[in-house]
Amino acid sequence: MKIKVKDADKNIKIIFPTCLVLNRLAALAAPKIFNKKLKQHGMELTSAQAVKLIKTLKRFRRRHKNWKLVEVNSADGEHIEIRL
Repeated sequence: MKIKVKDADKNIKIIFPTCLVLNRLAALAAPKIFNKKLKQHGMELTSAQAVKLIKTLKRFRRRHKNWKLVEVNSADGEHIEIRL
């Protein structure tokens, strides 16, 4: 996973293994973290759904190299990009 933040003054690049974010431990912890907010909107995330989401993201990442998960350009010139 690559995270880039560009500003007029700074250019920050963070690269770390995607397996740190997309793993079974993260999938089991995600429902506990996200369900607090999701229940406010009448939704719920189960551990099985989180594991399936992680597997799907890993499969998608293998087929689509350097896919941009997020790309944001602000009015004041900041550029933020997250690639899988």
